[in-house]
Amino acid sequence: MLQEDRDFFIALLKSFPKVLPKLFSEEKKDESDETFRKYVNDWIMDRWRSLVKTPTQRHLCDFIETIPQFQEYFPVPDYNDFFIGELASLIKTGSKEVKKLASISYCELYLKNYLSATRSGTLGKILSLSKSTTCFERLAALGFVEVAMTYFSRRFLAEEGIVKAYLSLGEDKIANVRIKFVVLSPKMNKLIVQEELRSQLMMVLTLHQNDMDKDVRKLAKDAYQSIKQQGIVNEDDSMKEKREQDLIKKEKEVLCMNC
Repeated sequence: MLQEDRDFFIALLKSFPKVLPKLFSEEKKDESDETFRKYVNDWIMDRWRSLVKTPTQRHLCDFIETIPQFQEYFPVPDYNDFFIGELASLIKTGSKEVKKLASISYCELYLKNYLSATRSGTLGKILSLSKSTTCFERLAALGFVEVAMTYFSRRFLAEEGIVKAYLSLGEDKIANVRIKFVVLSPKMNKLIVQEELRSQLMMVLTLHQNDMDKDVRKLAKDAYQSIKQQGIVNEDDSMKEKREQDLIKKEKEVLCMNC
């Protein structure tokens, strides 16, 4: 895709949130409307395939940010499953900025497609990065966890295996991974449901206060003291839980309508 084509395409995408509600109104849900939706859906996916062949950082980031905005206009498995898979790949292979934006968009789509089998499979692939032999991929797993802590409730983090994936990196052999783990620990402490997992976190932080790396030692001491001062205080995530329940309910309604 040529530079000017990329610029035009991204500009067009950014205008879609204003245009699509007018094109796809509730009153227009007929056969021709659904055909047009499918055409636009296929067009967006095709442009994405062209873009990622020769991506530029700016265009890729711009596109990633727009992906969740279109989901409600294309409630078809093709769009959701395709981009959930694409975002999961970018969380693994993208630059630092791309990984963060891909994680944010992935979390948005994940909640809106909770009943999708593809959704479950891709999360497993992301969390499996915590077991990678490459430290950059293990850091990518922690980067995703950092975003997930903002988007998901305590219950959701526990049930989806995100907390356990995080804790599995507590004693990583690479100092940068241990540093990232420690930096996230005060926030994660507020989100852990099971007491045994909270104890595991504190045990790892105690261990790291004697780490061979001076930065890990200092950060671990600070994190440990911060958590001790917090006490056992769970973050109020009632709004997150309500949002998750509402999105899952809405998805079930859409699936029932398409049955």
